[in-house]
Formats: sequence, structure tokens, C-alpha cells
Amino acid sequence: EIYTLSLHDALPISFKQWVANPGVENDLTGWTGKYGPNAKVTVTRDTTVAHTGTASIKVAGLTGAKNLSSGFNDNPRWVLKTTAKTVYSQSVWVDPTFVGQQITMKLREWKGSTLVVDKTVTLKAAKVGWQQLSQTLTATNSGDQLSFAVYGTMSAGQSFYADDFSLTSPS
Repeated sequence: EIYTLSLHDALPISFKQWVANPGVENDLTGWTGKYGPNAKVTVTRDTTVAHTGTASIKVAGLTGAKNLSSGFNDNPRWVLKTTAKTVYSQSVWVDPTFVGQQITMKLREWKGSTLVVDKTVTLKAAKVGWQQLSQTLTATNSGDQLSFAVYGTMSAGQSFYADDFSLTSPS
């Protein structure tokens, strides 16, 4: 016998959420890495602006900052051992503070200190307010690590917010 399943008959797929601190509600655990570190850019937990919940990460350019590419990344990395051919889905909600601001989300696969895959998605803000960035990466190898970064182009007085981080794979 041949059985045909329509989409609504499909079995649900379960996913593993790798990010243990997706909303930075209590602290910055897991998000203490610096991307493009510079003393003229700060990365802090902010409790005045959030996509959901009560907190987000704020990246701000200080006096003297000019066109710096800076932000934060996972530390330690959320995914310590990839599975080859597995699709990892990454997303973040960002709130640019001016039209034209560029904010990038990056997902990289590392075999030790060797970069294997480098995926990025960049928002060039057409408006201010919360917007979602998302992309996928198919792991090349088993046993590699993934790094999750969010950064923007910053000058003095400019900032952006990031919240509701997600990195999932089928479980």
C-alpha cells in the first residue's frame, strides 16, 4: 500500500536550542566575547530596551569612535561539537538607532583555529525598531565548533540593541 501524507499530517520535528541565555534577562552569561574589540565601543546589558522580556544587549560607540566594526560574540561557544551535514539555524532581533545603520550577524564553523565556514547576514536599516536577522549554516564536519557574533558599524554616539538570540538544529 502507498500512503500519501499531506503537510498537515506530517510529524512534528523537534529542535535543540543551543543558546542557553537567549534573552539576557539576568546577566550576560555566554555573551562576554568581543567582536572587533575597541576601547571606544562598549557592550552592556540594558534593562530599558528589550524585544521581549526586560533586557537586551546594547553596543554603543563612545567619544572618538569613528566607523568601527564592533560588537559581541558567544563566549564560551554555544556549539562545541557539530554534526556533519546538520543544518544550524541562527537568528537575532536587532534594534538599529538610525536609518542606514548596518548590523551584521555572523555564524562560523571552526576546526580548532581553522575557519571552515563563514556565513553572514547584514541589515542595512531602512527604519528603526526591532527587526529579525536569520540564516542557516550546514556543518561541514562533525566535532567542529560554531561561533555566534553580532556587530555593527559604530561611530561616537551611535548604538544598537540585540535580543532574543536563537541557534537551533534538529534533535
